[in-house]
Amino acid sequence: MGSRLKVNFDTAFNNHTKESCSGVVICNSKAEIICCKTEMNLNIPSVFSTEAVACLQALKLRLQLGLREIKVEGDSRTIIRKLQEKTEDRSKISGYIKDAQYLCCQFNLCVFLFTNREANRVAHCLTQEGLKKRESTYLKNMVPLGVVEAMAEDRRRMEVVGEVWGRRDEEVGESFLQF
Repeated sequence: MGSRLKVNFDTAFNNHTKESCSGVVICNSKAEIICCKTEMNLNIPSVFSTEAVACLQALKLRLQLGLREIKVEGDSRTIIRKLQEKTEDRSKISGYIKDAQYLCCQFNLCVFLFTNREANRVAHCLTQEGLKKRESTYLKNMVPLGVVEAMAEDRRRMEVVGEVWGRRDEEVGESFLQF
């Protein structure tokens, strides 16, 4: 995957106001931030819908940036599984899933991976801050002040994981689900 850029997405949801904040973080293999974005979403029917909306926004950001190889990580196992399946989704979020799968066709390589909450902490902190402030933001090569600590922890974790992935790539190469 050449440049080894990945996008993480997450969401925060306020059930009382039916608002959510999507967070998207694009970083390189050293966990250096390329850009991050928060986007407020209104009239969201459920917390389940918010994760699908956030993933769709992550794909759109990658297209806008002109990136053609994409590795998308999220901590919603259900959303990632639905995106990986080739069968038609019939759930209440099927529209979001279909839109995301259609956008994947615009990429040379499109991979959806489940990641745990710890590995998705930067995106999670970003959404929490965005929902609290009720604002949409776009930052290049930086994160909001409230997310700096999570980014530093992610960088330390990636230094260890990166060494393991580097050895794995040399031994077996990367295998990805392509659309």
